[in-house]
Amino acid sequence: MRGWTGAAGNKFVGLSMWETVRRLVTIGEIEEARGLLTKAKLLPEYNRRWWKVAVDALVNARRFSELAQMAEAAARSGGPPIGFEPIVALLLENQQFDLARGLVGKCKDMEQVASFYETLGMREEAMKAQQLAEQQRRSAIGGTSLLTGWSSTIAGAMRGGFTRS
Repeated sequence: MRGWTGAAGNKFVGLSMWETVRRLVTIGEIEEARGLLTKAKLLPEYNRRWWKVAVDALVNARRFSELAQMAEAAARSGGPPIGFEPIVALLLENQQFDLARGLVGKCKDMEQVASFYETLGMREEAMKAQQLAEQQRRSAIGGTSLLTGWSSTIAGAMRGGFTRS
């Protein structure tokens, strides 16, 4: 281990695995915590839980730059399994606007992105995100109403456009 085992105030004896991980993250030993979970064969199966514990510990320890760095590093491999949205929300809640601004563009839920931009005072970006959210909603339901889809199918069949294979 890296010297943290005997440090005063950092007692790990008798703690659960996840509480040990939480404490390691709190004192800045993120890689050590991740390594512990890997050795215990809890990763990648419990990757979502790892992220929730790590994010919570970093926010409670007010280690926001480390949280943003961790999220940025995860972006290179597809992003955190919990998504960027909860991380950005926590950064904004704790008034870490510059750090949040760097991660908003990585979020997928455009309604939340619009809300985040609004909180950051970026009205133009918020309006664009809201328009994209509306497009997402429309494409999620097929872009047209059920009746419009049926009527165009029937009209195509009547014009001879419908064939059975």
